Amino acid sequence: LRYAPQGPKAPVPLYVAGQLVVGMMGWAPLTAHQVMSFTIYSYDGKVFVGIAADAGLVPDHEQIVDGFAEAFRRLKLLTAARAG
Repeated sequence: LRYAPQGPKAPVPLYVAGQLVVGMMGWAPLTAHQVMSFTIYSYDGKVFVGIAADAGLVPDHEQIVDGFAEAFRRLKLLTAARAG
């Protein structure tokens, strides 16, 4: 597992060429020794997740993505319940 912290991200909306950036896509390149990558970061009060996998080496990558989405959904429900 490789961890590459990048520091805080923009907590406010950003503009590029006068246009509001409404979202971002996380992506980290894969190498021979890293067949999956998870990119998680925040921007303007939202959390973005990017998942990449070498489909030849990780044939069940859809299950991993679905499991991550389900776990994140449950986390969101739990934090909403505690906040309310």
